[in-house]
Amino acid sequence: MSWKLEKTDCSFASLSQGTKRIVTETLVEMNSEDPDEGTKRRFNDAFHHILNNGVFPRPLITMRIASGLSVLDGNHRIAAFCGLQRNADRKV
Repeated sequence: MSWKLEKTDCSFASLSQGTKRIVTETLVEMNSEDPDEGTKRRFNDAFHHILNNGVFPRPLITMRIASGLSVLDGNHRIAAFCGLQRNADRKV
């Protein structure tokens, strides 16, 4: 197996079913009255970094599988990215 840095579509639609589930669960938790403190911190750090810089704070580690892009490391970052995309869609 080899790893390489590449640019790819990270939109919600391009994600695997498992990663979509994780993103959805994280966004639901973040919109709850009492999200886990660790989740809140990691999500908010990524959210603000992406919002202010237009890039992930660190590259995601992903693998392409039959159902889409599976995030192996970076689920809080991809959830923050998808959260930003959802907010942008609502404002348009």
